[in-house]
Amino acid sequence: MDTPHQSQSLADELRAGVDRLAAMTRRRGRTFVGLFALAVTCIHVVAFLWPGTYEATAAVLLQRTRFASSVDADPKQPMVMTASVSEEEVNSEIAVLTSRQTLEATMKSTGLDTIPPPWYLRLIFAPLRGYEMGYAWLHETPYPTLAQRALEGMGRAISVERLKESNILVVSYRAGDPRFAEIVLDELLKQYLDWHVAVHSGVAVEPFFLSQAELLNQEVTQLQAQLHALKTPLEVTDFSTEREIAMRQHASLREEQLLLHRQVSELDAKLQSVRDTNGSRQDWTRVSTTTRPPSEATENLRAQILQLELEQIRLDTRYNAGSPLVKENTAKLVAARNALEVALTDVGEESTAGLNPLFTQIQQDGARYAADRAGTASRLQAIITQVAESQARMADLDSAATESERLELKLRSAKERYLMYLERTEKARVDAALDRSRVANVSIVQAASASPKPVSPKRLTTLIVSVFGGLIVALLVCAWLELVSAGVAGVLAAASPREELAR
Repeated sequence: MDTPHQSQSLADELRAGVDRLAAMTRRRGRTFVGLFALAVTCIHVVAFLWPGTYEATAAVLLQRTRFASSVDADPKQPMVMTASVSEEEVNSEIAVLTSRQTLEATMKSTGLDTIPPPWYLRLIFAPLRGYEMGYAWLHETPYPTLAQRALEGMGRAISVERLKESNILVVSYRAGDPRFAEIVLDELLKQYLDWHVAVHSGVAVEPFFLSQAELLNQEVTQLQAQLHALKTPLEVTDFSTEREIAMRQHASLREEQLLLHRQVSELDAKLQSVRDTNGSRQDWTRVSTTTRPPSEATENLRAQILQLELEQIRLDTRYNAGSPLVKENTAKLVAARNALEVALTDVGEESTAGLNPLFTQIQQDGARYAADRAGTASRLQAIITQVAESQARMADLDSAATESERLELKLRSAKERYLMYLERTEKARVDAALDRSRVANVSIVQAASASPKPVSPKRLTTLIVSVFGGLIVALLVCAWLELVSAGVAGVLAAASPREELAR
């Protein structure tokens, strides 16, 4: 516990300190005020002479994202839209906006890499630059170029913030001139949109689809030329239709050929019957006379026998021996011959040198049969030639139809793939056009604009700094003057009696 004597000593020392401060204030009051005013004035002069920093701002709206289609660019594939802009998309857009590619393109477009820093900055940072140069020389590391320093400074001068509860990004850029800040920020947004499109446009599939469509177009042209070359020699348009027509014609020719074969066989049999009749009936060349007038019934029987014999020849060529028609005709022929023999036994015959009319008729029938047989044989030969040609054409059509089906299948497949690539090429062209026209998830809602008032140094900040700086400077100088005026010897003299008393 402190004793009353110690408490009284502390109070005395405190009163002594206050008295000394009051005495110093009376002595250094004018000096304090003068130093304070001088410091405040100097700080304001420096702030006034120091170049101001101006800030240009712009606003970017992040809309619903339109995702790029898959690589095949299917024309029936719908566009996928997200419900809202996520935090990941915002951070991604900020990264794209402040990426090195965007900053480098902006720097080259505006010429920031060719603008040297002001002389006062070079003067202030000259010692630091010398140190960096010596360090780079000693350690053999690359020394930063003016472009690299400009790129780094530009990255520090750019700031991007998202407005609360909105899809708006506020982009700001600080520079020593408001007009220059607007120009740089506008160029930055332009380069950002270009780089945004390049990043989000995906793979450029349109050249691939165009090249494939061109190859398929050439393939379709070649297949069409081959198919045309296959149809031209045969003079056909549709192989299936032409083959069906050829088959019908061939069947008709075959049927006619068989008919002519039957007719020729029938005429051959008739001619052979006439020859056999002429060879076996030599007495036909003379006229037979009887003591009685010739019987009309006998002549009718002979004519009927001849008709039955011709009918027998015709039936033999068309039917077999066991056919009822053949048997019936044979029976009629036998009965007619028997009746003729009975009739001839009752008639007395007398041979004459005159021609028999029946023999003359048989000769005429034989000549007619021979002429018909020659015509039918000639026609049969022509039909045989036509059948051979038709069969050869059908063989050619069969072979060509097989090749044509193969070519048409390849042509149909090539056309389908060609149309598919054309449709997808159009879809890819639309996607590329949408990307180039900025139909994406970013749009500029406010162009760059800078306030004519600098953002630094600010008047209020300068005032506060000048007041506190003036107070600190005035206090420090006044204290230093008190120490100098008192002198070190006086301080030692004031302290020496205490030291002697202590001894």
